Amino acid sequence: LQEALDALEDKHPLVRLAAVHTAARVAKQGGNSWKAVATRVSDDDELVRVAAVRAIGRMAETGDVDALEELRRAQREATDRSVRLAARDAEARLVGSFGSIPSTQHPLLGSPPAE
Repeated sequence: LQEALDALEDKHPLVRLAAVHTAARVAKQGGNSWKAVATRVSDDDELVRVAAVRAIGRMAETGDVDALEELRRAQREATDRSVRLAARDAEARLVGSFGSIPSTQHPLLGSPPAE
């Protein structure tokens, strides 16, 4: 895990992207290693930013207040729609509602079917 976390600071975005993915896969859920990955939420590369917010949702413990705040900040402040949507999905994972059917209009699926 430490090697992946160290690679988060690499100059090449593909190395940082691989580091985020590796950290998300090998880190024990609920530890604090998500905080190191959270530093990449403001990365120069959009793919790294998306991966970072998704990784937070995978690495942090369900209900982690600090992780939820980080994801909500990304939803408010990210300039990329992809990052905002990924942060929303990661937040849903941390509050236990990931994969539930939305009751309102979904940005990618449109309005729910009429009954």
